[in-house]
Amino acid sequence: MMANLSEQYVIVTEDENEQPIELPAEPDGTLLLSTLAAQFTGACGLKYHNTQTDSTRGIRLVDGRLHPPDGVWGNRLYVTVFPKGFGWYYVKDLSKNGANDRSAINEWIVVRASDRRKRQYTV
Repeated sequence: MMANLSEQYVIVTEDENEQPIELPAEPDGTLLLSTLAAQFTGACGLKYHNTQTDSTRGIRLVDGRLHPPDGVWGNRLYVTVFPKGFGWYYVKDLSKNGANDRSAINEWIVVRASDRRKRQYTV
């Protein structure tokens, strides 16, 4: 199968300090929210840094399709957007032999599954 030279890719990351991934845009230039969510579970949109205004600009979402600003994605880095309060919470029992020693139980809270910042609390 030959590559389509007009195919667009959108450069996306979960965090500006993470390695980005290129996601394929549709033939009409939009990016399906389902394509974004397949790589970033729970994502609900995209944003980017607008250098002209030195602020963050959100990407328009209509009927499950993200529309490129000014009609072209370009080489700009887009950051995924997640709903406020979105996250997974894990509790791991580290007690020996299943004992109910409360001092040995640690609770791990992870804001997002791919978030590298983990906080450990002893209960």
